[in-house]
Formats: sequence, C-alpha cells, structure tokens
Amino acid sequence: MSKYVIRLLLIFVISYPAFIKAQLYAPGAAFSEDADYISQNTTDSIYIFNVPEYGGSINCNLEALSPDSTDNWQFIWSLYDTLSGNFNLLGTITGSSSAIDTIDMSGCYQVIISKGAITDTFRAWVFINDFNVEIIDKDDSGKIPFKYLSCEYLDIEAEITQATLRYYIPGRTDTILYVFNSYEDIDWTTENEEGSGSKPGSRLDPRIGDPPYEDTEYIITVTDRFGLERSDNVFYESIISKAQFDNTYISLADEKYYPEDYELFYGGKYEQEQKRTAPAKYKFFDNDSKNAVIYSINFGNEEDTTFYNKEDTIIYEFLYPGEYTVTYFTKSAEPQGCPDSVTMEVVIEPPGMGDYRSGSPEAEPPILPNVFTPNLDGYGDVLSLYKEGNSNDAIANDLFRPVDVSIYNIDIVIFNRYGRKVHEYYGNIRDWKGWDGKIMNSDRNASEGVYFYVVKRIVAVEDWEDLKLKDYSTKIKRGFIHLFRESQN
Repeated sequence: MSKYVIRLLLIFVISYPAFIKAQLYAPGAAFSEDADYISQNTTDSIYIFNVPEYGGSINCNLEALSPDSTDNWQFIWSLYDTLSGNFNLLGTITGSSSAIDTIDMSGCYQVIISKGAITDTFRAWVFINDFNVEIIDKDDSGKIPFKYLSCEYLDIEAEITQATLRYYIPGRTDTILYVFNSYEDIDWTTENEEGSGSKPGSRLDPRIGDPPYEDTEYIITVTDRFGLERSDNVFYESIISKAQFDNTYISLADEKYYPEDYELFYGGKYEQEQKRTAPAKYKFFDNDSKNAVIYSINFGNEEDTTFYNKEDTIIYEFLYPGEYTVTYFTKSAEPQGCPDSVTMEVVIEPPGMGDYRSGSPEAEPPILPNVFTPNLDGYGDVLSLYKEGNSNDAIANDLFRPVDVSIYNIDIVIFNRYGRKVHEYYGNIRDWKGWDGKIMNSDRNASEGVYFYVVKRIVAVEDWEDLKLKDYSTKIKRGFIHLFRESQN
C-alpha cells in the first residue's frame, strides 16, 4: 500500500482575492486534459506524469489552494477505490493550501476544501505514463541477423510495449473510460561515415530498399501524445559491395613501363596531356571498394573480364583508338554475394594522319626535319620523325605526332648523295631510335652534306571501327636533309 505525505504549503507572497475559486492542479505534470464525464456539474482533470526511464519510477504531485489563501481551511484528501466505487480517506490537514507530493501510483485523487459553510470538491485522475520501444529483429550482440538481409533490402522491426490508461466515472465501476494515446511520431536516424543507403520510413517495421554499403547503426525514436520519448538501436553489418576504382594513364616517358629512351623520343611536348593515341597503357586500381571479395574489370572491347585481388594493379594496353566503357565489378561474400559495378570512359584518340591517310593523290606527304646536326649540342642530334628544340626549324607535324603510338610499322632508308645507304629501319616505330649520324650503326660518322631519305612503307590503322590495318606502301615519301657538324645557332 502506497504511503502519501500530506503537507501544508505556506504561501507568503501571493494573496488571492476572495472571488478566486479554490484550485487543484499538478504543477509537475507533462500533460493535462479534462475527463470524458461531468460529475456534479464539475469537470475532473486528467494529469499525465512521464517516467524518465522505462521501468523506472516517478513521484507525482497534486496541490490544492484555498480561495483566499487564508488559514484555517480544511483539506480532506481521499483516493478512489476502483473495486468498491468509494473514496478512501488519505488524510486531513488545515491551512491555506495542501499538497500530496509522493504519489507513485495512478488513480483518482479527491480533495474537499472547506471552511465554515463554504465547501468545494475537486478530483483529478493521475496517470503515470510509461512505454518502451524495442527493435525485436536483432541478436544478442545487437546486430541484424542475416535472415533479415538481402542485396536489395533489409528489414527492421520494432514494437511498442505500453500501459493502458483507464479510468471510471466516480461512484461507478461498470464503465471503463480510456485516455487516448498515440505513437505516430516515429523517427529513424542512421549513423555511418558516408551516409550511404536510404533512411527508413516513419513506421515500426520499415523495409529499406537501398541498404547502405557502410556498417550502420539504426536508431528509432518514438514520441507519444504526451511528449514521452523512447529510443532503441540496432547495428547493421553491411553485406553490400560498393565498387570504386580509378585509372591512370601511363606516359610514354614512364621508364617503369617503357624503355628508358622512350622519354627522349616520345616524351616532352609530343605527348599532349589531353590527347592519347593507341596503343596506350593504363593502370587500373581499386579505389577503396567496400565489402568486396571478388573484383573484376571488363575493358569494353569484348575481351574476357580480368579477375584479380584488391591489392593488384592492372596494367592494360588499348591497341586501337576508340571510346571504351571500362566496367569494374565487385561482389561481396556469400551467402548473399551482392554485386555492384561502376563504369569509366577511356577515350583513345585516332592519329592525326590528316589527308595522308585518305589515299588522295593530292594528299600532303609527311614532313621530316630538313636540318640535322649530330654534334651533341642538344639541337637535332638525332634524325627522328620530329625534332624538338628552340631553333627556328624545330618541327612537330600532325602526321608524325601520333606515329610513335599509332603507326605500327615504318620502312625508312637514308642515302648519301652517291646513293650509298647510310641508315635504314623497318619495324615498329616505337623501337626506332632515329639516325644518330653514324654510317649503318657503326662508329663512323657520316660527313656533312645533303642526304636523301625514302619512307617506303607505312602500316597504320585504316578503319577505326572495324580495326583494320592498311599498308600505305603506295604513298612513298622522298626528301632530303642537310647534315651539319657545326652548331647551328
């Protein structure tokens, strides 16, 4: 049986005019409203007290004030017995006000305030409000079990445990009335590093159609009509793979992936950063994919997909120009094995062959430098298909700019003025280091003078869509070049 302490409230400052009625109120209540009945031409009050923690306790309080705040008012307190329909006396106190501040059970409390011929009766139903929200589809470690997960969705289910707040018309026990409560304010929040996945809807049993690829904590917070808030949480260990990768173009000047002298012949201004021609090498590497155990790449050219470990770096060479849609696939561990993919466009430019590759008789033939100075002064020391330097006759032409990467074979012969061969090369243009001024790759220097060259054959790509090679042997290029041994400033 609960005990109730009835104490006298001393009001020192506030004085109440005689026309003010007596009052019964609950200053610590979280919510109040009128009861659904009228008794003796008065309306009884309902006061709701919210328990701070589920299953905890709270002391509720009721205070009664006399009409005029003077002494010698009698306050008779009683508690309604729902079995007999009677009020059982709790205690009587005399003064200007009175309070019960140790109420620890719900019920109807009545106070009769009287002085002389003046009597007034007040009643209030006091309810201790408590409920709990609990996510029920979690294991003992607080995680969502696999049976509630799939690659397309995850299910979370919570339930509310609540007490029924009921009351009676005083003097009767045959009619039960209820205090309406609602739990419509349902809010789900998530906590993960990148905010991946969709947020659950405002319901107790949401199905999340876009599961996050990050491990995520889900928190449900429910607030009832009386402002009481309860929360619970569950941890989702993600099974969703997230594909993330990147690529890097490998410069022809990269000595790790190309011969050391490629930088001399194919680096510098001849390798434009935004124009890449075939064959072109790329590095492909994983860029922190999530939850994946299987990784693969399709390079967009109908070749077989490459499987590899996450720590691997794939080096791939695109042999032909074109626009390639490279697709990176990941898959998480079984039993779910959730796949994901991401694409990246790689554009390999066709060579700037210009009119020369059109086959027109009027096409402009390729241009070669007309000055050659193999004197180790840094200008024109090697006769190549292009010439770098600060001199006025430095040439970088449209045809031979892509020769180093898009013309597969070239046949070139250089003669002196007597028709004797001093240099020749046939093969892949990348492997030709140019003429260094030596006679037939010997230690003998060719003398100064005029030399003639003949580009007898070029094999290049003709049809970029069908990737057909064409032999441009009918397009013979002849020309001459001046060899100087002195520096040409």
